[in-house]
Amino acid sequence: MLHVVDCIIIGAGPSGLFCGSQIQKKPHQHTIILEKQEAPAKKLLISGSGQCNITHTGTIEDFLLKYGPNGRFLKPALHHFSNQDLIVFFQTRNLSLVVHENGKYFPNTMKARDILNILLSEVKKQGIQLQCLERVQKLEWSADHWKVHTQNNILQSKIVVVATGGKSYPSTGSTGDAYSWAQEMGHTIVPPCPGLTPLLIQDYPFAELAGISFSNIPFSLWRDAKKCKTGQGDVLFTHQGLSGPGILDFSRYVRAQDEIKLNFVKAKDFAAFNQEFLDFLDAHRNKTLGNSLRELELPRQFIRTLFEQYKISTDLPCCQCNKIQRKQLIHALTEYSMVVQDLGGFEIAMVTQGGVALADINPKTMESLKQPGLYFIGEVLDIDGDTGGYNLQAAFSTAKLAAMAISKSLMQQ
Repeated sequence: MLHVVDCIIIGAGPSGLFCGSQIQKKPHQHTIILEKQEAPAKKLLISGSGQCNITHTGTIEDFLLKYGPNGRFLKPALHHFSNQDLIVFFQTRNLSLVVHENGKYFPNTMKARDILNILLSEVKKQGIQLQCLERVQKLEWSADHWKVHTQNNILQSKIVVVATGGKSYPSTGSTGDAYSWAQEMGHTIVPPCPGLTPLLIQDYPFAELAGISFSNIPFSLWRDAKKCKTGQGDVLFTHQGLSGPGILDFSRYVRAQDEIKLNFVKAKDFAAFNQEFLDFLDAHRNKTLGNSLRELELPRQFIRTLFEQYKISTDLPCCQCNKIQRKQLIHALTEYSMVVQDLGGFEIAMVTQGGVALADINPKTMESLKQPGLYFIGEVLDIDGDTGGYNLQAAFSTAKLAAMAISKSLMQQ
């Protein structure tokens, strides 16, 4: 059965729902949101362990630095709908956002469900139909309109918004459905890969230390024996490798077989640290090496494991630490090297790197430069942000920009 509507939004995640809620239309005009799952926004509900870190503190310029090399694309979207605008949106609907650690904003209830309830309420208020269990199978351009084929219906519209997300957490419905549609419409797809994901380490030596973390330490990435990138942030030992906010943010630059070096003591000048370590040993000459290193704010279990690797006794007096042992420890503390076996897959990656190429999208409207009336918003685009609410902010900001352009088009009809 053919249904003619004025706007079709594919995907009922945060970007799709927010876009629908922000579209201004005439009373007789009809917008529909299609969702293949039995319920909307499953990925939103598990974000931040169900607490939903929705955005972050900072200026627009701060935000633009949090999306890797593609951040500048978001400048119009973030200027039209900033983090402060998002905060006001929820505050005016009786849900305050509060700042927690490291500038992260959460709903004051700490429940992602409350974010979703407001989005659903706004969609309902706009008279927009949300149709779940409506999987889109095909998207085609015909004459002057789009036809969206689902397993149940064929819908016709001059405007289609693709808000299907990427491929991360496929159990929530993010399975990359839109990539093939976009390609058929002439769009380039940057190959999708997991983003904000842990590093799985080859011959990993710290499996028994899973759960131990290091605060804001420097690290560097090496490829083909050359240093290609540096970073700094919180690092967490897992059962299989490295995680934590610093590593997750850095993962966008990492490939299998790369080498990552950790600087556990935050040494800025390695030659200077060598002398500092000599002075440290001399100052603690009559104390044991293991106990003395605790003063460097290193976890006891980590020190013990490190010493076992180099076959050094933790009970060795500092004054008896020989030159070879000293070099081993300095190397381990300032540039401990691990080889990346692989990156965590889509089932554990928080976001997707890659997607619809930004060169094919108008950054001021989110409309396709290849096809009229076709919009792409949210994670389906080749944009991935750091941890801390940046990805959800991008979803809301791109949705708002598309809604503004669509509203203008509908009002002119």
